[in-house]
Amino acid sequence: MDRHLQLEKLIREHFAGQNDWAASAIHKISGRSVSRRTVQAWLLRPDRPSSRNCPDWAYDALLGAISDPDCWKPGPRHSSLEAYSDDPFTKADEFADKYSVMYAAGEIEQEKQLRQKWESANVAGLPQMLFEFQRSIEKKIDEQYRLIDALIAGIKGSTDYSSLRDLVDKQLRADEIIRHEIRLVRSDMENATGELSSDQENSSPDPSPTQ
Repeated sequence: MDRHLQLEKLIREHFAGQNDWAASAIHKISGRSVSRRTVQAWLLRPDRPSSRNCPDWAYDALLGAISDPDCWKPGPRHSSLEAYSDDPFTKADEFADKYSVMYAAGEIEQEKQLRQKWESANVAGLPQMLFEFQRSIEKKIDEQYRLIDALIAGIKGSTDYSSLRDLVDKQLRADEIIRHEIRLVRSDMENATGELSSDQENSSPDPSPTQ
């Protein structure tokens, strides 16, 4: 079994899956400074750019902590993780403990790929790339505006949380119906199908009614 998988198994089974708990144990046993970010880097797959090899001294220290749990104690937050699992600040702390390195590495890699995409583009292809970029930004902004409008409508028309939730849900569903209708009409217009398939200016007028 790869070292990062062995480490993940130890932390999951003996340290409640908490990287800062494991980092504290390694520090107490080895005397070396270890952060939860370092542990996260050790746990990443070897093919990830920010992955780091877990050194033998750290792994051995973790094994030593398992065999001698009285030499250290977990932080106070671990005793109440389950009770406050829905608390936003607890979730934020859990994210920092487990995923911050992975997400940061992912952002760096995405930005690197984006930069390479733009730098390798030829002049002839730039207009299309700029158009697609602007359209994607406009769509995201439009989505945010529609969500804000739904929240405002819900706040204005609600008296409690339940009615707020229902009003926002109705507003968003109604908005999606409108957006779906626009997509259907646009498809007919762009593909010359449905009621919009003929050129109205060149079509023959309806016959005059018989006198």
